[in-house]
Amino acid sequence: MEIYEQKLEKKPSIAMKIVNYNDLYLVFLLPLLGFILGEALFRESLVEFSNWLINRPKEGILNYFLLFGITNLFYFLNKKAYVFLGFLTILITSLVGYVSGVKVDIRGEPLLPTDFSLGREATDITKYLNIENLYTVLSTFGAILLIGIVLTIMVRNEKYNVPKRLGITIFSIITLLAIIYDRPIPITENLGIETITWDQKMHSNQNGYVLGFALDARWLNIKEPSHYSKNNVEKILNKYENKTNGQVEKKPNIIFLQSEAFWDPTLMGKEYFSKDPIPYFHSLQKTATSGTMISPVYGGGTVNTEFEAITGLSTQLLPSGAIAFAQYVHQPVYSVPTVLNQIGYKTTGIHTYNSWFYRRNEVYKDLGFNNFIGQEFFLNPEHRREFIVDNELSNRIAKEIKLSNSRDYIYAVSMENHGPYPLDKINENAIKVNKELSKESKDTLETYTQTLSDVDKALKLLIDKLKEIDEPTILVFYGDHLPMLGQDFQVYKEMEFYKDVSTYKGYNKMHSVPAIVWSNFLPKQKDFRLSANMLPSYVLDLVNLNNDRFYSFMSDMRQHRQAVTTIPSFAKKENQNQKWIDQYKLLQYDILFGSKFFDKNKLLNKNEDFYFGSEPLKINKVFPSVVSKDLDNQQLLLQGENFSSFTKAYLGNKGLKTTVIDEKNLKVNIPKGILNEGKIVELTLIISDSMDKELLKSNKFPLKLVSSSDYKTTIEAQSKSIDLNKVSWEVFLEAEKYTIVRANIGESDVPYEFSLNGVTFKDKFADSMDKEGLSDIYPNGYLYVSINKDKLFQNGTILTPDRLQEFFKVNNATLKLLK
Repeated sequence: MEIYEQKLEKKPSIAMKIVNYNDLYLVFLLPLLGFILGEALFRESLVEFSNWLINRPKEGILNYFLLFGITNLFYFLNKKAYVFLGFLTILITSLVGYVSGVKVDIRGEPLLPTDFSLGREATDITKYLNIENLYTVLSTFGAILLIGIVLTIMVRNEKYNVPKRLGITIFSIITLLAIIYDRPIPITENLGIETITWDQKMHSNQNGYVLGFALDARWLNIKEPSHYSKNNVEKILNKYENKTNGQVEKKPNIIFLQSEAFWDPTLMGKEYFSKDPIPYFHSLQKTATSGTMISPVYGGGTVNTEFEAITGLSTQLLPSGAIAFAQYVHQPVYSVPTVLNQIGYKTTGIHTYNSWFYRRNEVYKDLGFNNFIGQEFFLNPEHRREFIVDNELSNRIAKEIKLSNSRDYIYAVSMENHGPYPLDKINENAIKVNKELSKESKDTLETYTQTLSDVDKALKLLIDKLKEIDEPTILVFYGDHLPMLGQDFQVYKEMEFYKDVSTYKGYNKMHSVPAIVWSNFLPKQKDFRLSANMLPSYVLDLVNLNNDRFYSFMSDMRQHRQAVTTIPSFAKKENQNQKWIDQYKLLQYDILFGSKFFDKNKLLNKNEDFYFGSEPLKINKVFPSVVSKDLDNQQLLLQGENFSSFTKAYLGNKGLKTTVIDEKNLKVNIPKGILNEGKIVELTLIISDSMDKELLKSNKFPLKLVSSSDYKTTIEAQSKSIDLNKVSWEVFLEAEKYTIVRANIGESDVPYEFSLNGVTFKDKFADSMDKEGLSDIYPNGYLYVSINKDKLFQNGTILTPDRLQEFFKVNNATLKLLK
């Protein structure tokens, strides 16, 4: 009997076999569980996780090994402690994955290392949690935690095996170092893993949330200066405490125009070009203040030049390869807008590309700008390839100055001249390169110079408009960097312009861009040579507005022959004084990473009033003012303010087909079946970016829900059709490709809709009509319409009033006046 009982005792249950088995299996299974759970929560779907893993196996493997390293850091502990901490690690990393996914949905970017280093998301992480599925997620986490606790209780500690337990922990540490820092083995470099600094959402989607977070963490290693303290910061700045430039007679508009890849190719030899690609810029070099700006980047990294020219801080003092907008601007940062806001300036950022690119939609708020205008706020702009042309930017800058009731500081960033520069197979380049080059290099250089010629014309357009506005204005114009003309400097080498970038001469050539400072109230100054970070203090000095301690320090630095902040290897060549550089580093650390001792007046704030666009998006009138759930394809005509090409109408949360006619008019189509029971529905307009992130929202406009018969009755009551067969038409203006005709309709200042063959014409002030397809009801009671000239002059017909009336009758012209 005793023998039988002993045998029974030696038969453990399956559960006990699992928990008391050699725990090496947990070394691989725990991180696998965390990997699957965390990525599935981040991507909100096991299917999306599987698709990513199939398409990105290298990134998937690295994410697994990162979690392997994190989980098994605790393997040196006894078995019970390891099991508990392993499950706790799974919960924490999965929670980070979940919150990161929610933040992507809400803000368009994942959790970043800076979120925790600044204490922002770490202390207020609940603002990213989605209540709708929070209970499901918490239940999942609770179940995993319960399993972990049960296993911890059930598991038995085994005899401590020093080589095994310490060995796995050491291997985990090496794995983490290798992946996060590429040391001692450059794993991510060898596998070609890309850190996507310009788009954090794409970065985390491509690399995984754990690897993406780890790659971003590389840039956090900013060492605090040994002499950093409040006393030492104040000691530097107190020297400039009572500095004043005296009474400012005229506060001017200050415009910085950072032109994409603008450079002077004739520096490679004027004789090689069939004509001057930038004649206007060259004329300004003779009449306006001009010089050279030393860019911190070559061929890309636009935002580093942008960062320096807005803040006065230097990316040369940050880790090599860092992108300040991506890694370091996650809280309010001191800048020129911060200073100018205090003296009544309106501070505006404009960029003719996606607002989310390089996080500008977040960064410009942190830099203190009042508002930011991305491509989403342009209406039907002209494009060259996929980029908005610079003429549109020139017009927008002038428009913003006219709209403003105060002086303006505008930082504008163009895109038309962005590379690469493929040969235009439709339009032949007018500027030819007369030098023996490879076909690829010649095509690239000719295309670049052709585009550059358009940029030069846009610069002239802007200055002509600034002259017309007749307000004191200063314009600072420069390129962000030299263009990337072929791989490995191919064009520069074939043009014998460049030899070796590792030399001071070579580096200087490849980082020097021409710049001009045009003003309608200042005399020409002596030529300058300075790095981008010195531009703010230089310009504030020119306009007599530099009363700020930090920018006064920068001025003093510049006046002591420290006008160029460069890489350490060329510091001596630029006569950099270590004492000045040490002080500058201390102030930059305090501004970007430290305790903000410099900001004794507490100018930095969360900038809660920041907004996108120029002015509010408004719905003023809707025709008809009713809708019916029984009808299909109902059409509404909206009249309002500040519509753009990205404007879309919504009924509740349901998007509608929206056709923008012009800045004040748009059409909306309502399909059958989306209207619910009720008496009132609300119409809203939203401008979103290409990632569907809301940027600007209009007022809510109520519409009455009625029967189909009441709908038709309302339309008849709220509109008035003008019989265009009874009006007398006449030619007003003949242009090359269109003709403007007009007729007296006896109405003015009324919303209307003019169409020809079912096509609604765009409303544009008659004096500004510049193409066909436009209409306007002028204050004098005339309707003006621009028509394609070929359609009007068929068979050489003379445009008599009878002929015009016949034309409009045949082409089904209609005019509705809306009440």
